[in-house]
Amino acid sequence: MAIQKPRFGMVGFFDILGYQSFLINNEPEGVALEVLNMLTKTPGRIQSYINSKIPRLNKQLIKKVKWFVFSDTILLTCFATEEKIVFKTAEWLFFMLTCSLLQRNMLDFGLPIRGAITTGAFINKDYCSAGRPIVEAYQISRDIDMAATVLSKGAHQDLIQTIEQFNSTTNEPTDLFETFIVEYLVPFKTQGPVRCPTLNFFALDSPTGQEPTKDLTQLVFEAFWKHNKDISSEAGRKARNTEEYLRFLKYKYPKAFEKEKDSKKGTS
Repeated sequence: MAIQKPRFGMVGFFDILGYQSFLINNEPEGVALEVLNMLTKTPGRIQSYINSKIPRLNKQLIKKVKWFVFSDTILLTCFATEEKIVFKTAEWLFFMLTCSLLQRNMLDFGLPIRGAITTGAFINKDYCSAGRPIVEAYQISRDIDMAATVLSKGAHQDLIQTIEQFNSTTNEPTDLFETFIVEYLVPFKTQGPVRCPTLNFFALDSPTGQEPTKDLTQLVFEAFWKHNKDISSEAGRKARNTEEYLRFLKYKYPKAFEKEKDSKKGTS
């Protein structure tokens, strides 16, 4: 049997916040089935949503993003087509869209997640994934003290280089990338606040159809309370940090938070 060589690509590692409280306060069998049903439907829901919003994206991209779910962990991987910059740019875009919509979907469902996106060489074989970028993504995500997704320094540099190469070879717009990447002073548990590129998961409408609300405090705390979860002092800190982050996104991109208000005007 041939030994698979590591290939360069993107990695997204996410874990569910408050998952222990979620398990303790609910029947394990019912909880497992509920989460499993939601997560198994999420890839298809996200892919359908992206197809409806950006129909020009190649349908083959859907097959390139691999999903692995274990307990409170969600791992997304995508090998990059390094020799063709147009393909690699599309892969980056689709991967960011997928990660962004996953985070928004989980917040709406009441299981907020935190995560990290990294790049590097790794192996995907059947149900096994291994490589340094996976370990790096795990280490970064576990230290984030709120529900957000951080891009590693290497991932951000690779994304910028990809966009620059794409812009030098084509006239296609890349404005969407600017909407998705937001610099923010991210609170980390061990190293304190660090300014990092983060993924704006309110850049597009929710894949569940749920509209944003003006009351961001209620939005965040309901997500941390849903499914009989308790908010401990540690979870409360994460919730407050998440609320502050969403307020920053609203400050930077107010139109994304005006849709509920506009829709209510249309029905009055």
